[in-house]
Amino acid sequence: MVKKSIKFEIQTPLMMGGFDELTKPKNEREGNRLIIEKINRHTNLNVNSIKGSMRWWFRALHGWSSNLQKYESGLFGNTDKAAPVKMSLQSNLKSSEWKKAKEDKELKNYGQCGKGHYNGYDYLSYTNRVRQALGPKERNECKVTVRKFYKPGDEFNLNLFGKQEDLEKYLMVLWLLIQFGGLGNRSRRCFGNLLIKTPPPIDVNGKTFSFQNNFKCVSDYKEIIVNNFLILNQVFPNSNSGKNKISTLKDGDLLLSEKCPRSGWKEAINFAGVAMQKFRAYTPPEINRLKEKPLKQNLILKRPAFGLPINFKFSDRKYPSVILNQFDEKNEQARFASPIIASLVIINDNFHVQYLIMSRDFSNLNVKAQRKKTGEEVKINIDTKVVGEFITHLRKFSFKDGSVYKYEPISLIGV
Repeated sequence: MVKKSIKFEIQTPLMMGGFDELTKPKNEREGNRLIIEKINRHTNLNVNSIKGSMRWWFRALHGWSSNLQKYESGLFGNTDKAAPVKMSLQSNLKSSEWKKAKEDKELKNYGQCGKGHYNGYDYLSYTNRVRQALGPKERNECKVTVRKFYKPGDEFNLNLFGKQEDLEKYLMVLWLLIQFGGLGNRSRRCFGNLLIKTPPPIDVNGKTFSFQNNFKCVSDYKEIIVNNFLILNQVFPNSNSGKNKISTLKDGDLLLSEKCPRSGWKEAINFAGVAMQKFRAYTPPEINRLKEKPLKQNLILKRPAFGLPINFKFSDRKYPSVILNQFDEKNEQARFASPIIASLVIINDNFHVQYLIMSRDFSNLNVKAQRKKTGEEVKINIDTKVVGEFITHLRKFSFKDGSVYKYEPISLIGV
């Protein structure tokens, strides 16, 4: 048995699942309202959460096939067979309570998309602090749901025990998780990003699999990404067959904001949030279609491509809310994770935004719009052109200070 200990540094706020705690604070306010009830969503980093994320990235790399479950169980174990690698965690992480951007001296100065829109940082983290206003007779009171998070700069150790060959496979999957995504809530939107502080180089047939964090320049970034994928393709042959029933790296795109470096992670996240919100705000109006009575069958919508469920609540109370959900083969609600993953990359000590556009066949999704108040339910189709439109938007998008996203496409060769 071989042991490898890896030190991680949290790069952007990390929110993991945990227990909910109900409190009744005294004299605490949210804006101009008195908080009468607060739900604190605690965060808990554990081995099972990390392994669950690794499984997801392994599926994305391997692709859909009839043997996927067999290969996944062979690497990560199942209820009948233990995994070939044991993992343990060492940390003294302490959580903090999430606050809105306006309560942060640095974040509150960042601009919005326009009237009625959020600060970009708040937009990407909107589920972390949610205020629920009470009825019209109690306009001065509210309920608040707040997530706890681990701070950027905090560190933890992950210990791996197993055979060298298995350890190397685990480390390569961990690289995918860290390079293109993160852990926990909003990890597809720049949060939960991690850095490896003690990168363990791996040699595969004379080629070095790199865990470099701070790239020297854009060409250095490209070279390492392409080289690592060549090695991944040797170690994990892609078996994707037929239509993509899951989001996969095969035929995916990687886009880097080459010409708009930011000195800090907060500013970089805000930059990414403003770009994404502007795109979603100016797509052809879909909200009016969901106000129609009755709802029309087989509506073609763009927003579901960015993930489900989506809850449409209308300011005019005469229009009941509509929820869009994905349903599985048993006709049970199932979350559909966005195939578009935004994360941060450090190049020459500056932060850049990268978007991983994964390949996904939307036609096999079973999406329905439900108007619970009336019991209406209709099928929804996803506009497949929306991903290409989003990429075009990014290449044209400019920020208020004149910065422009010059996205450099990087082909995920061999994947």
